[in-house]
Amino acid sequence: MDFINLHGTAAGWIGAVGTLAEVFGAIGTVAAFGIAAAGYFWSVRRAREAQARRVYAHVDDLVCHREREFVDTGQFIRGGESDTAYSEHLSWEPGEDRHGNSIRHYSTPIVACHVKLSNGSDEIMGPIRVDLVDPISGSLVRDGSSEVRRLEPLGSLIRVMVIEDEWSGRPPLKARIVFRDSSGTWWHRYESEPIQRAPRSIRGGASAEQVFARKLRSRG
Repeated sequence: MDFINLHGTAAGWIGAVGTLAEVFGAIGTVAAFGIAAAGYFWSVRRAREAQARRVYAHVDDLVCHREREFVDTGQFIRGGESDTAYSEHLSWEPGEDRHGNSIRHYSTPIVACHVKLSNGSDEIMGPIRVDLVDPISGSLVRDGSSEVRRLEPLGSLIRVMVIEDEWSGRPPLKARIVFRDSSGTWWHRYESEPIQRAPRSIRGGASAEQVFARKLRSRG
């Protein structure tokens, strides 16, 4: 009887060991799958970031118009967008110069800020919003936001932003960009600083001033 019990116990142990081996084998398979999935996720994320890192903007020139006139070139970039963004808060009257070009007569001195956007990636990027930033205070410039719907792979363009002249004789303005890549991921960067994921509060769909205005209303 003792032999039978011992034999039964041994068989039970062997069965248990076999069951544990199967369990650990299953756990190992799941863990291997999880590690592979995590590795794939991080490789895709690194690839997305590597593409986004090739998109940048900088202020190429700042032209002061003390005569308060600006030649409206009427030039357009691909997609029917004007190459110039105008402040909505400055009053002006239409006119022509001696060459027959359309001009805007402003009631106050203005500056034309030339911002160069570059897309060195292999993907279409957009929309891309450009925000002009005061380098001293770090605050956004009034009317200093403009959006480009898309920028082709390995493409670049100049966006001219006409704003009130409060900046001549001061340190050059800086540029921040907020943009979406082809996968729908939003990024932002300030000048040549490292690229970062863009928080929802500064993404596209509303200008930087509109976002700031909503924050003020929510506080009141």
